[in-house]
Amino acid sequence: MSTVPTSGTRARLRNAIAELRLRLARADALIALALLSVVAGLLTGLVIVAFRLITERAPVWAGLLPAIERFEARGQHRATRAAQS
Repeated sequence: MSTVPTSGTRARLRNAIAELRLRLARADALIALALLSVVAGLLTGLVIVAFRLITERAPVWAGLLPAIERFEARGQHRATRAAQS
């Protein structure tokens, strides 16, 4: 099976999205909108956590810090590395 969507698959996807938009536009779609907002909030939280982990661990991965817990000792680590060279 190919992973590239064919024109039939694209048309079905467009129709499904259009149908979902019509369902969410109705007045009785409160539960669906609430669930959609929960999913969007969870995805947003995951993105924020991922970026935070990346930014906190980048100095360790780059070799600028020996460990993430030693963030306060950043200047001391640099001075120690320069003295050892």
